[in-house]
Amino acid sequence: MTRAVSASLDPEASLDDLEPLLDVIGDARVVGIGESTHHAAEFYRLRHRLLRFLTERCGFTAYVFEAPFTEAHVIDDWVRGGRGDVATISAAGTALGLGDHPEMHAHLTWMRRHNERAERPLRFVGALPVSTGSPLPALTEVERFLRRADPDALPLLTQAIEVAERCDVDSLRAFQLYAELDVSDRDAATAALSRLLARMECMAAHHRCEGRGREHAEATRHLRSAWHLDHFQRDLSGAGLSVGTAELDRYAAETVLDVLAAEPRIVFAMHNTHLRRTPVEHEGSFGLFPAGYHLAEALGDDYVAIAATSISGRAVEGLLTPDGLETQEVPLPPLEPDCIETAFTGDAQLTITTLGPEFGAYQKIRAEGGFMAAPIARAFNAIACVPITTT
Repeated sequence: MTRAVSASLDPEASLDDLEPLLDVIGDARVVGIGESTHHAAEFYRLRHRLLRFLTERCGFTAYVFEAPFTEAHVIDDWVRGGRGDVATISAAGTALGLGDHPEMHAHLTWMRRHNERAERPLRFVGALPVSTGSPLPALTEVERFLRRADPDALPLLTQAIEVAERCDVDSLRAFQLYAELDVSDRDAATAALSRLLARMECMAAHHRCEGRGREHAEATRHLRSAWHLDHFQRDLSGAGLSVGTAELDRYAAETVLDVLAAEPRIVFAMHNTHLRRTPVEHEGSFGLFPAGYHLAEALGDDYVAIAATSISGRAVEGLLTPDGLETQEVPLPPLEPDCIETAFTGDAQLTITTLGPEFGAYQKIRAEGGFMAAPIARAFNAIACVPITTT
């Protein structure tokens, strides 16, 4: 068992006490860093500190974050020296308020400073196909490409845009509006997106020969974002076959693997439920096949999942209402006998422990204001625990 203990969560503190993590990470090409709740200040600082360590000591060159792929491009441009102030850019490039916190602003500001002197810039990439439930931002990027490179395909895109515009609201109410559409309209949008995706993929070689290979690949990734989102909307409306966030998780895994084709090593930041290496085997969970499951299947030991949790504190829970997503702050419940948090004691500001057979009895980990059931020793490679979370 490898254990790293730190007296500080300060992202600017010395990284020397994190050196034991080198044994945890090894030669892994993708390291996932999770969180048991969104909007916790301590998890932002934890990820910031570990991103510094992995970048400065291990040569990681990309940060794939739980943000919408299309919108996150403005953050990638900013951390490479683009214009704008960090608060505005962070809010525009994320979703559900995840970019609204000063801890996230400090995170991105460090990336920008690092890139000013780095031989190889640290990229910021959004992992998800969705921001507020609308595919329009992604379809707008596809339209720009098609107008230049394949105008004959524009009628297919127009069909999809006409349906998307009817669900384009700035909240998760977009999913409810989609569910209220006529079945024929939903089917028309799905067919148009699928046919357009088939055309884009079969013409890849042509666009490469015409010198548009990079632009085509980027437009195809935007289109796949809209395609996955369309199926996710079907799932939520009860018209699909998958369960939970299966489509979002698959897209996130695809994004990581796409980035991995160009970058040597990646830090992958998402909620613990998405990072886990094992499938979900009970009802009422976030999805049957998390992104980490796909990555573990594709990469084996080259994927390391570090779940983050806390012994006590508070969490943020979301509730989907007719007006969108409402959030509330809740106290964390007392620890339960088989939750992994009971394995951590002491007053260290951060403890990271690798998992092995000796942790086989632990079957739960905190998730928002409750617990997520999972075979902890198989679902994650390591646990990062802080004493308290504040929202």
